[in-house]
Amino acid sequence: MRATSPAEPEALSQLVRSGLATWVRAMVAGAAAELASAALRTAVAGDRSHTATALQLLQERRELVVERLAQAIARQLDMATPGRPTARVPTDEAGEIRLTLIDEAQIDEDIEIARIVQAVEAEAQGELRQLAALASGLQGLPGIDFTALPLRPLACASGLRAGLVDLAPEPGMRLLLLGQLGTAMGIELRRVARELSNTLLSWGVQPAQSQYRAKHTSAPAAPATAAARNRRRTDRALATEPEPDASAALWRLVERARQTLAAEAPLAAAAPEAAPEEGLTLRLFADPLPAERARPALEPAAAVELMERLFAQIDQHLDQHLVGTTPSARSLLNGLYAPGRALAAQESQLWTSLDHPWWTLLDRLIAMGSVHDEAAPAAGAVTQSLGLVMERLRQAPAPSRASLQTAADEVQQLATRAMAERTSTLAGQLGDIQGQADRDEVEVELRQQIVQQLRSTPVCPGLRQFLIGPWTQAMTTVTLRQGLHCEAMGGLALVVDDLIRATARPGQRVSRAQRAVLMRQVSEGLAHAGLPPARQQAELAEVLALLENPPPVQEERWEDAVDSGPAPLVLELQAGLPTVPVAMGAGIDTTLEVAGHKPWLDELAPGAYCRLFLQSRWMTAQLSWVSETHNLYLFSSRHGGRTHSLTRRMLGKLRAAGLATSIDDGALLAQAMDTLADTGFSVP
Repeated sequence: MRATSPAEPEALSQLVRSGLATWVRAMVAGAAAELASAALRTAVAGDRSHTATALQLLQERRELVVERLAQAIARQLDMATPGRPTARVPTDEAGEIRLTLIDEAQIDEDIEIARIVQAVEAEAQGELRQLAALASGLQGLPGIDFTALPLRPLACASGLRAGLVDLAPEPGMRLLLLGQLGTAMGIELRRVARELSNTLLSWGVQPAQSQYRAKHTSAPAAPATAAARNRRRTDRALATEPEPDASAALWRLVERARQTLAAEAPLAAAAPEAAPEEGLTLRLFADPLPAERARPALEPAAAVELMERLFAQIDQHLDQHLVGTTPSARSLLNGLYAPGRALAAQESQLWTSLDHPWWTLLDRLIAMGSVHDEAAPAAGAVTQSLGLVMERLRQAPAPSRASLQTAADEVQQLATRAMAERTSTLAGQLGDIQGQADRDEVEVELRQQIVQQLRSTPVCPGLRQFLIGPWTQAMTTVTLRQGLHCEAMGGLALVVDDLIRATARPGQRVSRAQRAVLMRQVSEGLAHAGLPPARQQAELAEVLALLENPPPVQEERWEDAVDSGPAPLVLELQAGLPTVPVAMGAGIDTTLEVAGHKPWLDELAPGAYCRLFLQSRWMTAQLSWVSETHNLYLFSSRHGGRTHSLTRRMLGKLRAAGLATSIDDGALLAQAMDTLADTGFSVP
């Protein structure tokens, strides 16, 4: 991978693209070799039905697979470049946003993508860190920035997923290929990252230096209220790192500013300087500092400079986590820049407590902007109303506590109204989605009962697939229509036992009379499943073949080993928020019994802001609606389809895998303040 190009970012980008097909080909070859091994065929028993087909695809159509995957990865790398537009919202002919329930296959693939990213970062942690340092140095960045990586693991993993959509349309086969290709990708990216680093060094590129966090022992942590402690207890017990405390962060920031900023610096002009280009999407509520911890106020010039630096730092911090706002929200936030500077110079108590109305206003405005959808029908009216609120604030002679609190309350009212209008526009579709969610939950429960029976009574693979597939669908339909304990449901359950006993003796044909009875029962049962006639006939033919010549029973390895090793340093996956660590290995336990996340699901209420990993990306979303039974959740965001309907079980799987978390009060603000206190006061 040597090159003679000048040491410029574009030269590195061209080098990455030119070598993409080479390492993708090696990745595909590695995945094929692993699939072909006898050890894997034994270990991945649940995927045995897909293994042969997947191996055939990688071996016989290798060049096509390499071409499609390389193209898809290249597109994802391009999309990871800042400034790319978001995905188009899917609409019908009338322009109405469609409300659909995210299926389990998508959730499983999202979890697999997250596992791949973590595995890649664990495999190539040192090489990726060195490459990030060199790429940051090439771009002239002051410190190591992992967003400068030319081969970001999340983009590469998302490219695998996108490239496999047409190559492997069957979800089970696609999930198997994702896992095998992802494992091979970690090995290849480690080698490629090392080669790219050597090339950059040969160009004379100097790596950026790490920005070490200074240790501050003089600032005790601010005590939280009992409500705040109870709210955070579960998440902090499962967090990958301690949750930041915004009050303590503010205390440290002011102390750092008092030590660093010149007290006699000239006061900045009233007109704002260059406002931040990107907006903010976080919540700032936090517990105020107690009165006994109050400190002398900053000098006006230092306070203004600190406000300017905080605006810039929060903007930079959130931009690194791929979070942004809509153009109108950015405009409104930038409009607060001048009042913020004026307030910093005039209000001595601003920097002593986060319960000041200024922080409340900023919190509510940016929280709303993080999910405000400018493409929604009522978005124009909401944006106009927000503009009027901000304009009244700007026209006031000086921002007072009363005017700030009034503006904050108005923004909160608009946010509540906007959330209600979003849900109201989808009210007609909620009934259908609720019915689908109920069906999914019942089907999963019935399938689990059959699986439990098959754990103790092994059957042949063909019967196993029939029972946990179409027969479970038939039982689900009957249960929803007539109830779990109806006579028809009892008959379907007895058929399960009869089929298991009839095929228990391999090679011994079932009698003509018994076959006739069983085939009639199976035919009547399949009529309930709602399958197309052709599918019903195909299933009947397969069952008849099993009865005429029962194949050998096969022990099924339902549970695979889970790698319980230490979690690696995650470079980008968790997006800076504390979440449950992603489990490693094929047998990830994502049931509702995973410690800690069942209470989290129960406590979620409309209006809550969350970070979700959906559609191969982190997104900020607001919970707009929860069903009475808490088995269906409706989230709104500005990404993908903008509305995301998740069953309780699907959201629980994301939570258990570390891919769903609440945005706690002040968490992102505390991170920005900590970063500014540690690294933001050095002279360039």
